[in-house]
Amino acid sequence: MKISNDGLMIVKHFEGLRLKAYVDPVGVWTIGYGHTGVAAYSGHVITEQDAEVLLREDMHESENSVSNQIDVDLKQHHFDALVSFTFNVGRGALVTSTLRKKLNNGDFDGAAEEFLRWNKGTVKGQKVVLPGLTRRRHSERLMFQTGRVSFFDGRNIIDPDEHVEEASSVTAIPRNGLEGSAEFLATSGLHTARSDHVILRELAVKDKIVFPIERLIELRDDRYPTSRPRHWAVLNFDLHSGQPRLFILDVIDEKVMSYLCSHGIGSEGPTDDGYANIFSNIPGSNASSLGIYRCAETYHSAKNGYSLKLDGLEESNSNARSRHIVMHGANYVSKEFVKQYGRVGRSEGCPAVDHTYAKKIIDQLKLGSLLIHWKAP
Repeated sequence: MKISNDGLMIVKHFEGLRLKAYVDPVGVWTIGYGHTGVAAYSGHVITEQDAEVLLREDMHESENSVSNQIDVDLKQHHFDALVSFTFNVGRGALVTSTLRKKLNNGDFDGAAEEFLRWNKGTVKGQKVVLPGLTRRRHSERLMFQTGRVSFFDGRNIIDPDEHVEEASSVTAIPRNGLEGSAEFLATSGLHTARSDHVILRELAVKDKIVFPIERLIELRDDRYPTSRPRHWAVLNFDLHSGQPRLFILDVIDEKVMSYLCSHGIGSEGPTDDGYANIFSNIPGSNASSLGIYRCAETYHSAKNGYSLKLDGLEESNSNARSRHIVMHGANYVSKEFVKQYGRVGRSEGCPAVDHTYAKKIIDQLKLGSLLIHWKAP
């Protein structure tokens, strides 16, 4: 039996992805999803596909351990949760665990509760509860019990995005691919395309977003030279999620507005510090994707209400449509949430905003504005 893609989603999320080799806190060279083998050495850089191959190879030992140590018949979701658990705590811990003993006695409910006991790590010689391990154990237990893939934040709140669309709020628009963009040419900006360069550059200085604005200008001039957006947007992932970091630049009124905005739960890996550091274009990663997006049509969803579809215009975000990466309002993005928790909640990769401002932001950006998800290289 092998771990499924759902099980790998949990492992990937909590291990985190690093494409450049680094030395972990105990001095071990590491790369990819926690790989410490021959591929982990100073200066080595790999692709996400390389990391996937290494992870699947690394899974073999944990898969074999579960197969050899568990005597009862397992369904796929039981196996997935146990492999993720074993990959994290090690074969020896599985062998001696009460979890294994209860499970081999047929006590599946009791075994499920044992996951939550394994949430401590050694810090300065003492065993302490670690938030990252607590979240992982909750996710593994839920997988074991139900087969569901869900990620819990530090407050054990699940912040899923809505993937089920109801009715589009605009007339159906012909889809001609990313380059067939005539249906999304913005017309509400300055009368002449390119006359907005100076205004955009001046507006960008105060909030230190000159470089991402230059990228937006360059792409518009090259790919959509007749497009005249009034509003341009930068989501600056250099900033903490407790700070307003979605900047909307208005070239008519010559002003900048800023708002709170979430990143994907997969963009933090095992940390809970409010910063986005990991980015992915892979379905199921639950991470934000860097790059430039074209703001497209709107629609209504049962969970999130008025929402805005996004087209990824670069290789780094080309799967935005298929991943359901959209802009929408969320209860976990608000000043009140920040005051209580010190940060906003996390999405499954969508740039979620405060419900209070969602309609205003979406109406400004829909049908042709450009948005960049940015982090300084």
